[in-house]
Amino acid sequence: MGRVLAGRYELRAELGRGGMGEVWSARDRVIGRDVAVKLLRSHATGDDAAQLFFREARTAGALNHPGVVTVFDLGQDADGTLLLVMELVKGRNLRQVLNEAGTPSIAEAVAWAALIADALAAAHEAGIVHRDLKPANVMLTASGGVKVLDFGIARHVDTGTLSGTRIMGTLAYMPPERFDKGRQDARGDLYSLGCVLHELLTGSSPFGDLSTSALMFAQVHREPAAPSARRPEVPAVLDELIARLLAKKPEDRPASAAEVRDRLRAMTPSGAAASTAVPVKDPARTAPVTEVDRGAGAVSADTEDPPDRPSGRRARRLVTACAALLLTVGAGVGVAAWVAGGDHGRGDRHDTVGTGKKKPQVKQVWAVSLGEKVSARPVVAGGTVYAGGEDGTVYALDAATGRTKWTYGAGSWKDASPAVDGGTVYAGGKDGSLYALDAATGRLRWKSFTPFGVRSTPAVADGAVYFATDDGEVHAVDAVTGKEKWAYRTGAKIMSSPAVAGGAVYIGSYDYRLYALDAATGRRKWTYDTRSYLDATPTVADGTVYMYSDFRHTTYALRADTGQPRWTNNGVHVQAGAGGVMFGWAAGAVDDTGTAGKFTAVDAADGGKRWLVRLTDDAFATGSAAAGDTVYAGDGKLYAVDAASGKVRWSYAAGSQVTSAPAVADGVVYVAGDDEKMYALTAGD
Repeated sequence: MGRVLAGRYELRAELGRGGMGEVWSARDRVIGRDVAVKLLRSHATGDDAAQLFFREARTAGALNHPGVVTVFDLGQDADGTLLLVMELVKGRNLRQVLNEAGTPSIAEAVAWAALIADALAAAHEAGIVHRDLKPANVMLTASGGVKVLDFGIARHVDTGTLSGTRIMGTLAYMPPERFDKGRQDARGDLYSLGCVLHELLTGSSPFGDLSTSALMFAQVHREPAAPSARRPEVPAVLDELIARLLAKKPEDRPASAAEVRDRLRAMTPSGAAASTAVPVKDPARTAPVTEVDRGAGAVSADTEDPPDRPSGRRARRLVTACAALLLTVGAGVGVAAWVAGGDHGRGDRHDTVGTGKKKPQVKQVWAVSLGEKVSARPVVAGGTVYAGGEDGTVYALDAATGRTKWTYGAGSWKDASPAVDGGTVYAGGKDGSLYALDAATGRLRWKSFTPFGVRSTPAVADGAVYFATDDGEVHAVDAVTGKEKWAYRTGAKIMSSPAVAGGAVYIGSYDYRLYALDAATGRRKWTYDTRSYLDATPTVADGTVYMYSDFRHTTYALRADTGQPRWTNNGVHVQAGAGGVMFGWAAGAVDDTGTAGKFTAVDAADGGKRWLVRLTDDAFATGSAAAGDTVYAGDGKLYAVDAASGKVRWSYAAGSQVTSAPAVADGVVYVAGDDEKMYALTAGD
């Protein structure tokens, strides 16, 4: 025989532990029925804990609804142990369902959410706010019903804020106003319901697995991606409802839980609710009727652990926030410039392909020793060359002389370039910040923080800066203030940079999709599944977006407005375009003589090959840029190629290996070499 409490409740098996106490299955010896008994944990016997425990009993006992667990008794054992006696519900909570079976069908998710909303409507009508709605606090009964559990931190609407300094609740489902004002009304439960429904549809809460501080920041400042971004079959009407439920301001959410219930019921196909019965795998291990996440301490925000991931589902890539980097401006960075005319023996002069004519001599305007390699394309604007070193430093060099104007330690990724617009330089940092620097002086104007590294090259258009972070999100911030406009979560890690054109943002993701987002709102316009990882930056020209898959060695040419395919070419990596021709690197499908050093041009209309030229046998392709009648390609050396014929005009060895894609401005080509120098080159007579 187990322990007997209050002379009548015989404990049988511990069902779980929550932040406040233990939950046991028990036998009521007086009435002869099975019950669940919640005990206040021994270390929490202070006055505040006891008051919270009694409040739970009074709160739950005041509700009479089939979707809320029934309270039978409140008592105290002879040794002082407080106990709450409730109906024993057989079934599984939604956390267990997600962990064991993965995401349910859309119809099931909607039906369950409607039942939850109905229970909340009854609670709110009685003046009670739950305050800790989450998957572990919702039971699916064996008969297919829903029970909303654990009103342990629920409170009557007209009371003040919680006493004490801890934030009570579970961060992943907590409404933003709780962090700001420390309190919420019934509309806070609607936000939590939106989080739960989002997870039922996608397998993830709106902001995924983040650290405590990052999650708090996200709940207050970031807009989550629509469920259809991860599960395209989710209908737009459901996306719209969840967006309203997850509105940052309570007044922007639906007016009541009853309204949400009715809208969800309208979406539920006939008979869908009947399919929600959840078999009880082991009746002896009945799930408890209150919070039972073992060891989770779920009523204290600073002890909440992330939930286990569902078995059998694709694991999401986890990214940890980078440590903050010290920012240093310019001082002590040794940058020596030397200026010279002539080629210094660097330019190659040999016969133009098939003509017997001599190539023009390439002249070196200047070369600057940066003391660090540059592998990202430099940017030229306002008479200045801006480049990102592999050490994360942003360099500003005078375009005419190579003189160093300033440097700034933004901690950028080695393959990300800065962006320049309106007298401001924008650069991402591994510390999660987007830096806005004065283009003339390098002084910091503002920085916009995100919890994850800004891996991409920013894009600037129409007063906004667009960039991607390591956790798979695309962000838009105001170009003047850095204030966030919107954020969109893709299905996986992002390795590409965004391209902005025609009011849309285009970006590739590791979930195989090219995303087209509305530049003003961040809402998804369309996606295209290439069935391969995408890490190249899209190219947009003349109403077409070109996306390259390195895994499949294929360029996809899609209509920019609809995402419908125009053509695919599984032998070309398109990088630049001009005059109806796209230029890039060729693979074996174009020419079976190998892949190294082949540069090609294809027709922008149908992807057909215009010409192909071999540059080197030991290729290290870094990118290309088209200007006028010439296309410049970095492939070991820097090559200037006639855009119409593919004939090589000249080549130049920048160090022993070109390390960056070229940039062209006013007839001068800027490129970096592996000798840690930046070169300015032009063609001579």
